[in-house]
Amino acid sequence: MFISIFSFSQTASIEGYLYETGNRGYISGVNVSAENIATEKLIGKTTTNEDGFFTIDVPQNTNVRIYATKEMFDVKKLDIQVELGKAFVKLEMGRMPGYTFEVTLAEKRDNENIVVDAIEGARIEVYNNTKRESVMDLKEHMSPEFQLNLAKGNHYTILIRKEGYLSKRMEAKVDVEGCILCFEGVGKVNPGVTDNLTEDNAFGVLLANVELERIFTGKKMEVQNLYYASGKWNLNASARKEMKKVITLMKDNPNLTLELGAHTDSQGKSAGNQILSEKRAKSAVDYLIMKGDIARARIVSKGYGENVLLNECADGVNCSKEEHAKNRRTELKIVGITNVAEVKSLKRMKEEEHMEEEILGLMDQKEVRAESVEDLQSRLQEEASDTKSTETSKTTQKSTFMEKTKDSISKVKKPVAEKAIKNTVEVVEEKVLEKVEEEVAEKEVKKVKETVLEKNPTEEVIEEMKKETTLPTKTNTIKKDFDDMPGLEVVDEKETKSNLNNGSKIVLYRSSEPLMESNPMFKQHKNVEVFRDTDRTFNYMIGGFKSEADAKTFYNTYIKSQYKDSFLATIEDGKMIKK
Repeated sequence: MFISIFSFSQTASIEGYLYETGNRGYISGVNVSAENIATEKLIGKTTTNEDGFFTIDVPQNTNVRIYATKEMFDVKKLDIQVELGKAFVKLEMGRMPGYTFEVTLAEKRDNENIVVDAIEGARIEVYNNTKRESVMDLKEHMSPEFQLNLAKGNHYTILIRKEGYLSKRMEAKVDVEGCILCFEGVGKVNPGVTDNLTEDNAFGVLLANVELERIFTGKKMEVQNLYYASGKWNLNASARKEMKKVITLMKDNPNLTLELGAHTDSQGKSAGNQILSEKRAKSAVDYLIMKGDIARARIVSKGYGENVLLNECADGVNCSKEEHAKNRRTELKIVGITNVAEVKSLKRMKEEEHMEEEILGLMDQKEVRAESVEDLQSRLQEEASDTKSTETSKTTQKSTFMEKTKDSISKVKKPVAEKAIKNTVEVVEEKVLEKVEEEVAEKEVKKVKETVLEKNPTEEVIEEMKKETTLPTKTNTIKKDFDDMPGLEVVDEKETKSNLNNGSKIVLYRSSEPLMESNPMFKQHKNVEVFRDTDRTFNYMIGGFKSEADAKTFYNTYIKSQYKDSFLATIEDGKMIKK
């Protein structure tokens, strides 16, 4: 006995093609979805193939709405009634204003006649600064080529990283800040930008060969356009702008340790040129550390004076201004390449940049700062007359100020990280309190003077009254901090105390002024030692390590990332030696 089973399908198929307006060809990679019009539920989805073709199965006798979406194209929508069998459609999609950027990666070559291999396995990240979102993150991209759609009205950052090469950062502004299409850091773009745009600058396709430079110890990179006034070493506004590019370079390449070298020409005295170059290099490195949050261990300064000339313009040789100018330069040299445990994504780096901008913007809002300072001044001045309550008042006001500042910062458009809030509040409150304390002290001194002058207008009496009067000054406060703080000793280099043990130390922080007792460092670390250099600088350090290796391990694991200006040192016979 034979049994026949007949299956009656309850589905129908929708097939079709998607092509670009103006007969510019079929479009691949279009996301096609089908929705039941009556229930508004998704009933199928697919993607067009390289020929722009798609097929999707839907229930029979259904009113269906087709959606076609692809980046840089307008959304296409079509309603269709599906009965039996198949339905066929052709959808035309219009391109949105913008450009397609097609990139090929290769190693940098010294001249065009050298054949180099294309670079595969790079990490390619793209961040939209306008919308503050990541639009591409290709890890170990196996092709040397990639394509990026650039929509008008947006600023993009493109970061390409590959082990063994310098990271490559590019900026693309599309109809932003007066740029129809502006590239930075790309090099040559083919065809030419203006030649490849449509008549109304609506869209176009741009090709670029992006070259990556190999890294090796000793590699030199000149810092372009870093100029100083004659005989000066301080960075001007133009020089600081160039130094920001160095900061970006170091953050994009966290595995590099660099030397920043300053060179002069041979004009003037050799000894003077040497000193000048050293000061210029140090000024630039100090800027990187302070403004760029670059770890001190990653950058060193060196002045070369006129010792490394690029031409024959030595002493006694007649040279033009242009020839001398070639020797005045600042160079970066790779002196170390390390393995970095954590490499930040471009998205994370950008979020941190935005966070810093928002904090700075907040601190520039005069109405916020003025209100907090005014309230704090008023309250401190009221409490200053009662010397017994001065310390309690200061603690209360600092706490109130911190809470108000935190509340203000929380109102910015994007939430800020707790660490950034804490650091910003500490810096601001310290500056504000210093100013307030000075003003209160001045006011109290003035009162003392006025009182004494009424009785005996002599300077000797005034000085005696000042000595006997306890003022809420910064000096008095800090002295009390040192006296009352357990495990804290202040030691001068000239008067070394025996209880400051020799051996390996980690210097957490250096300051020309003593820190307040409320500083979080004292809560986090027990037995903080304070050592004063001959220049009277306060060095806050911790020790107790069995060996220099233990100190180094502890420093690299726990301290280095937390205290940006920290460093290793040893105490030998009452002197501090930096490692």
